[in-house]
Amino acid sequence: MKIITSSQCRAGRALLGWSQPDLAKRARMNKQTISNFEAGKSTPSKTSLEKLETTLENGGVFFTERGGVEPTQETIRTYKGQRGFQSFMMDVFETCRDIGGDVFVTNVDENLFDKWAGDDFIFNTYLKNMQSLPEGQFKFHTIVSESDSYKAVNTYSEYRYIPKKYWSPVSTYIYGNKMANIIFSDDDVLVRVYDQKDLVEAQRKTALFIWNNAKSNSE
Repeated sequence: MKIITSSQCRAGRALLGWSQPDLAKRARMNKQTISNFEAGKSTPSKTSLEKLETTLENGGVFFTERGGVEPTQETIRTYKGQRGFQSFMMDVFETCRDIGGDVFVTNVDENLFDKWAGDDFIFNTYLKNMQSLPEGQFKFHTIVSESDSYKAVNTYSEYRYIPKKYWSPVSTYIYGNKMANIIFSDDDVLVRVYDQKDLVEAQRKTALFIWNNAKSNSE
């Protein structure tokens, strides 16, 4: 990973239309740290610089080898590892906040989601943010294996069940105008997010069919 400069940080924010507080919130950093960095007063740690770079790249900018900044042209975004997975989950929250609507999640193993997000992030950041949104603004439709005994820790998700033989370890997340495929391995997690309207709408119809034919708790 390249280490961004203060001018790239400023330019990246400008392209995305983010203020320093916006970036600080998304990167989960102190706003003054970003302000001092961009003003040339101090240089954050390598870990903080990587966090800034990852946050800006996930927002939709690309840092060139020659020190420039460009809008990302790709319609596919990739997240890796715990920090990437947390950034993906924040994208889900921001989409629920800004767009709302129905969210479909298939082939879910909530224990893996919790493992890679981390308890502190789940309970102190993600759930608090989600539960702060107006009731009814969004709803999760979550498909798990019939052998799954996981108990939901939120009030905005409904669970339905499919036979284990049809369950796959690759999860699909449809939210807003985006679709994500999530691949878990023993030592890593990879998320690919597709921002392609036709693709997402086709997958949404498939997810709705699966949902309508899955078993509910009452069955």
